[in-house]
Amino acid sequence: MSKITGPFVAVVTPFDTEERMNEAALRRQVARQAAAGNGVFCAGTNGEFYALSVGEKRRAAELCVEAADGRVPVLAHIGEISTHQTIALGREIARLGVKAVSAITPSFIACSQEELVGYYRRVADALTVPLYLYNIPARTGNTLTPEAARILADHPNIVGIKDSAGSQDSLDGFLAVARERDDFNVMVGPDSLILHGLRNGAAGCVSGLGNVAPLTLNRIWTALHGGRKRGRRGRPDPFRPAPQGSLRAGLPALHGQAGAVPRDAGGRPQPRPGADRRRDRPRHRHPGRPLRRGCRGFAGVTTMTTASTLSEQAAPAPAPERRGPLIPAADDPRRIDAYLPSPCVQNHAANLALLPNGDLLCAWFGGTQEGIPDVSIHVARLPAGGDRWEAPVKLSDDPGRSEQNPVLFPAPDGTLWLMYTAQVSGHQDTAIVRCRVSADQGRSWGPVRTLFEAEGHTGVFIRQPVVVLDNGDWLLPTFLCHGTPGRAWVGDHDTSAVRISSDGGRTWTEHAVPDSTGCVHMNIVPLADGRLAAFYRSRWADHVYRSLSSDGGRSWTAPEPTELPNNNSSIQVTALSDGRLAIVYNHASAADATGRRLGLYDDIEEAGETANPAAQPAAEPAVEPPAEGRTAFWGAPRAPLTLALSSDGGVTWPLRRDLEVGDGYCMTNNSKEKLNREFSYPAILQTPDGRLRIAFTYFRQAIKYTELPPGWVDAGWVESGSGR
Repeated sequence: MSKITGPFVAVVTPFDTEERMNEAALRRQVARQAAAGNGVFCAGTNGEFYALSVGEKRRAAELCVEAADGRVPVLAHIGEISTHQTIALGREIARLGVKAVSAITPSFIACSQEELVGYYRRVADALTVPLYLYNIPARTGNTLTPEAARILADHPNIVGIKDSAGSQDSLDGFLAVARERDDFNVMVGPDSLILHGLRNGAAGCVSGLGNVAPLTLNRIWTALHGGRKRGRRGRPDPFRPAPQGSLRAGLPALHGQAGAVPRDAGGRPQPRPGADRRRDRPRHRHPGRPLRRGCRGFAGVTTMTTASTLSEQAAPAPAPERRGPLIPAADDPRRIDAYLPSPCVQNHAANLALLPNGDLLCAWFGGTQEGIPDVSIHVARLPAGGDRWEAPVKLSDDPGRSEQNPVLFPAPDGTLWLMYTAQVSGHQDTAIVRCRVSADQGRSWGPVRTLFEAEGHTGVFIRQPVVVLDNGDWLLPTFLCHGTPGRAWVGDHDTSAVRISSDGGRTWTEHAVPDSTGCVHMNIVPLADGRLAAFYRSRWADHVYRSLSSDGGRSWTAPEPTELPNNNSSIQVTALSDGRLAIVYNHASAADATGRRLGLYDDIEEAGETANPAAQPAAEPAVEPPAEGRTAFWGAPRAPLTLALSSDGGVTWPLRRDLEVGDGYCMTNNSKEKLNREFSYPAILQTPDGRLRIAFTYFRQAIKYTELPPGWVDAGWVESGSGR
């Protein structure tokens, strides 16, 4: 990579009055810097990275690259609270076309120089884009010394440092390192030290004041590198420290001048027409101002928020092209991705099945939105050896019920079963289980029939695959959605049970899991010792739970929490050919939430989108907690989507690697307006060639399919406890 030099501006991140990123203002600011000849440094301290979600950081970098349009380089800050998160964000940002990235030191916990060296080496090893160290001890509590930088300069992917310590001694130490070698350069951070740094060998600067004086910044750079090192007599040094108090407004003022206030051709801020200078103040995110409605503020209080009050604050998520071809991932050619074709606005809850002829089927539900009666079951096929998913076939169409959570089951007798749920609107306590059977590998299907009826105010739900035991028993995991008359279902009382058939699905017996309130989406996996393990989603959004059976699924131990978090979203586990277990899940929980929904279906309940009002009495929001005193938690982020491996039957999961990262925004299910940004409801299986086949929900707009080679997790794993 050619050496990066010149003036850069640490652009602020503008917001509108509703705390949403003002994309148009950010584009204008970047275009303004590019016109002046200044590079762009985005999502750093001036960009308030600490107040941005992962999705917003990614979007800010994307907008900066687009607006710069190749005229000037873009550097992006990727520093997060943990090594794992920094690497994950860095990989996302690297795909966008930035010239390089920079990462602050870890914060909050004091680190030794050896630990800082290890941190940066690990980040640099994981990235394909050049990395700048970022020293800002006043904000992180950790100082990176010139001696540590000298060691790190030997790494081929570490190209320099952005020094924002504010100390001339610190800056001179890093400049000495840069003079020792040609492949390491210094970018000066504090405006008060830029002139000193440029006069003593710094390759460039990252200015904050350049937000309001882009031409002045570039002229100083040009003058210094054109031989004129002094301005006209009588003019003040533009980078001389300002008198105490003259920049008292700090970042809030810069936010307004950079994002919300029009400028004349020379870059001078101009008041908006009719603006009241006392009241028309810039909007920004700052600890002294309120955060978004429905978010956890600095007092740590979470607000119960309905979907309508939060959906307006979610930035629209881009829609992927759902055409079905298998394409190597841009940043990992060993990984193959595809977005399944679909005619539906919303697509969710995929499940996979491998047929005897090698074809792979994927089933999911699609329609306008979960709970609305146009939601039906769709099935697509990837022919054996094929390179494209075929167009899906719609296999259900009940005008009065929302049909959801399909399960495909290739039975031992050669038939193929499709099972799915059907419920009235958002009332899961009305759910029944239906099925269709195919005798020709899914080319044609028999009639729809009801497999399990709802009983009273208890609906029956499914999600996970059928397990066939050596004795021929079929085990179908179910969960029971218990409702309260006159109140809306929210999941507080849900429990799990196994339905067992010993006669090929003609009759079934039910076997309850004890003490399973809140544990749903039971996923059964045979263990090497002959026992069965079951893994559960948690309505409490705390952990993935686990229980065991030693008698073929007829009795179970009470579910116990594992070390993995859960966000009240689905998981799936499969046994691998090498004896290990693999799980796909969201590495998140209620502890990561910034808001809380009233329930899963609050979108459609507020909008009056009921399927058959006469079929269900008018319901009020549930306000009484269950007997255990716990209530279902909705709204925890559904990201990252992580693949983990266990060698001890699911007791521990030491190897983990993210499949997708993002902010996981799921405070609304709205796909029509592209407001949801979750990665969720995974399906996973291993084919005879050892490859892992995974399908999952992508922003509730598409089903994304991924193929991974054997050893993919082992090659890029994150050690348990090292960055989570």
